[in-house]
Amino acid sequence: MDCINIAQCETINEDFVLIFYDLLSELRMVDLTVLKLYGRYYLNDEIMDVNGYDDVLGKHKITYEQYDLVCAKT
Repeated sequence: MDCINIAQCETINEDFVLIFYDLLSELRMVDLTVLKLYGRYYLNDEIMDVNGYDDVLGKHKITYEQYDLVCAKT
């Protein structure tokens, strides 16, 4: 499966959707923010409210060590 957006996939099986939503339910907002930050470079998305790790630190009020742990987890 090579689609990025699950809603745009033409052929999709039920197991994939269940695994996708199960994974999403385990992520925290800070995890999603970090993924969004790194996904921006993959998608060439210039319009974002998070431009670097320092924005993640400020937005979620975490230290760099906590940010580093999130990066290692994701």
